[in-house]
Amino acid sequence: MKYAVLILLSIVFTFCRSNRNLDSFVQTDTESASTASSVQKDSAASQTHRRDSTSDIASERQYIRTTWYRPDGTIRKVQESGRESERTSMAVSDTGSSAVHVSENKADSTRKIKLKKLETQQLKEFTDSRPVQGSEWGWFAGAFVLIVVIFGYIEYKKK
Repeated sequence: MKYAVLILLSIVFTFCRSNRNLDSFVQTDTESASTASSVQKDSAASQTHRRDSTSDIASERQYIRTTWYRPDGTIRKVQESGRESERTSMAVSDTGSSAVHVSENKADSTRKIKLKKLETQQLKEFTDSRPVQGSEWGWFAGAFVLIVVIFGYIEYKKK
């Protein structure tokens, strides 16, 4: 009986308690900037041309025949005369136009993201070499009293 109590007490006093505490802290900073620009250009050009030309053509033909004979070659006077006149006018008109339209659209976008992450972990470990701490003494004392009572009852029955 004495040995059982000594063994029980040595087991109780060899236990120790350790606490482990892990603190973690995470800080995240995000910075972003974006720019956008747009340029639009429209241009139009129109051109018209006109060309007018006029041509006048005049032609004239003249025909004359004169014949006078006599001293016995007989025919005494034949006179023919003819005149022909022609006039032509021609007008040419040429008109044209052209149109050009140019459109340019330019977009520029820039985005910048800056990410900063700070992560800190702190590990605290505490080992208490005392076999029993605080309110746990009450449980061990109650268990010890119960064991003593049981052994005492067994010893009492033997006598």
